[in-house]
Amino acid sequence: MKKKKWPKEYISHLYNSRIVLEERHYQDSANFDKLLTTLASGGLGLTLAFFEAVVPEPDPNSYRLLFGSWGAFGLALVTILISYLFSMRAREKILAQIDDAFTTSNRDRWYRSKTIDYLNISSVFFLIGGIILFFLFVEANLIH
Repeated sequence: MKKKKWPKEYISHLYNSRIVLEERHYQDSANFDKLLTTLASGGLGLTLAFFEAVVPEPDPNSYRLLFGSWGAFGLALVTILISYLFSMRAREKILAQIDDAFTTSNRDRWYRSKTIDYLNISSVFFLIGGIILFFLFVEANLIH
């Protein structure tokens, strides 16, 4: 079976498209991290302000919801921080391998990429958990 030979212009177009998509991926990743950090820290600040201003004497049974909310927001921020650290270390390793004229093995690249993905996904779940717990806290205190 013969391999199809692609025109040079088409290969050049694919290469340029890949570069553009890769740059957008890095930008989107940075924006995602910033957005998640802003939402988690903003959510934490909002719960503190709400707690002090709107519900100064909450139902004692609802404290676990508030503390759970704070814990989830805090975990979202911590997992974002760990994700940043993993990303920085991954880039350092790749640069060192390039400097040594070696390429990163697919297995190493896959492992680092998946670890960062799992941390980012965890951050999103912790953020959602914090929001849900905070709404449950609000509901428990505004209804009574």
